[in-house]
Amino acid sequence: MREFFVEEEGLYLPPDRDLTSAFCRKVLAGEKQLIHIGKVNRSIGVPQDSEIKTEILYNKIKDDPEITKFLPDYSEKKIPNR
Repeated sequence: MREFFVEEEGLYLPPDRDLTSAFCRKVLAGEKQLIHIGKVNRSIGVPQDSEIKTEILYNKIKDDPEITKFLPDYSEKKIPNR
């Protein structure tokens, strides 16, 4: 499935650990969306800062449907560490 979305359609997919069957079902049902690879901004060398922690950033965006429609559903215990 990853090959089709990435190579054929040019869409960004979450990492394998987050690309679950539940997430794929939500994409196919229209509940979640995939973003085109050309629109993904990659960050390299982000400085260590107490304000730039994944948990803090996730807590700021978790209630925003315009952002969360592109993210897997994370529980409070399963927020990625990067």
